[in-house]
Amino acid sequence: MGQIHGNRNLGSKVDLTNTMWFSYPGYNEILTGKADDFRIDSNDKIPNPNTTILEMANQDLRYMGKVASLGSWDVFPYIVNEERSGVPVNAGFELAEGYDLTETEKFLNALQAKVPSPWSTVRFDAFTHYYALEQMKKSHPELIYIAYGETDDFAHDGNYSAYLKSAHTTDALIKELWEFSQSDPFYKDLTIFMITTDHGRGTDPLNTWKGHGEDVKGAGSVWMVLFGKGVSAIGEVGINEQIYSNQIAPTILKLLRIKTDASKIVGQAIDLGSK
Repeated sequence: MGQIHGNRNLGSKVDLTNTMWFSYPGYNEILTGKADDFRIDSNDKIPNPNTTILEMANQDLRYMGKVASLGSWDVFPYIVNEERSGVPVNAGFELAEGYDLTETEKFLNALQAKVPSPWSTVRFDAFTHYYALEQMKKSHPELIYIAYGETDDFAHDGNYSAYLKSAHTTDALIKELWEFSQSDPFYKDLTIFMITTDHGRGTDPLNTWKGHGEDVKGAGSVWMVLFGKGVSAIGEVGINEQIYSNQIAPTILKLLRIKTDASKIVGQAIDLGSK
């Protein structure tokens, strides 16, 4: 029903253009279409000086107030630069806010406060997911960014069984988002999913699977899954190709018909049609 890019054994390559190969630089590249190794060189909570596609969309009258971002990691308010962009971000251990909370949001707020996370900066993905799903049901954002995080943290912990379980769980959560989008008249047959990751992991030597970064071989290699309206259903790509993470932002801008200063975007839009 869509496309999988990144199986290097088949000649399909997807890579980062930043040289850091860890989270903040990776997310910045995905969301801005441009690596910034000079200013984004740590995971520190520094407001992003770059403009993300979320902010660009929120400045467009067609999408203003119809953009949302949710993440498990508590650095996302800074990556999106929530204060400057005006894009609402629910991340880390933040609760759903507002006068019109659904019963599910009220339950999630109460439950999140009672469920201890193994990590001080990352909540369990189930909270991020169901907060996002409720927001889709309630306010129907036209551009929504959801960032799961468990796999990375379980890997850093060296907990391989939990790492695998989390990966399978994430698959199921994404399936649930898709099934909802196909059951809701606002999204049905009009929605595109673009799924990727902020960095790769090590495999050579094998124990480097726990980490990433510029000193870990292969950690700059990633993947993409694309499906939905207008996306050619070609399955797993088996031809020689080279795609970069900085192409995601311009692809989304093209889909939303948002024009921006070309100097702000380095990557070229991905052809979602036939390969």
